[in-house]
Amino acid sequence: MHAPTDHLLPSVESCLLRVREGLVKVAGGGNPEADLRNLRAVLLNLLDLIVAGSAEAAAVDELFEAALAYQGEFAHAAKAHSDSAYHFLLRAADRMERALAELRTALQHAKPSARGLREAQDL
Repeated sequence: MHAPTDHLLPSVESCLLRVREGLVKVAGGGNPEADLRNLRAVLLNLLDLIVAGSAEAAAVDELFEAALAYQGEFAHAAKAHSDSAYHFLLRAADRMERALAELRTALQHAKPSARGLREAQDL
C-alpha cells in the first residue's frame, strides 16, 4: 500500500481511508450487501470531490468490481471449505489491494471539483 502523499487533497485522502475501511468490511463478509452499498456510496462521494476523468472513473469502477468479485469468492469459499477456494479468495483480495493502489495513482493528478475545493477550505 502506498503511503499518503501531499498530492492529494485532505478530503480526498480522508475519503480514500474510508474506501480502505469499506474494503476491510467487505473482506470481513459480515454484511456483504450493506458493506458493498456503503463502499459504493463512499466511491461516489470520492468522485464528487474531484473533476473525474475517464481514468479516475475507470479506477473507481475497477475497485468496486474487485470488491464485488471478492464478496462472491468469499461466499463461495465459505461454502466450499477447500484449499482452492482459499486461493481464489487470496487472489480476489490481492485484486482489491491492486485496485486501491491504482485508484490512488489515478487520483494523483485529479483536479478538485467545486465541492472538493470547499471541503479543502473547511479543513
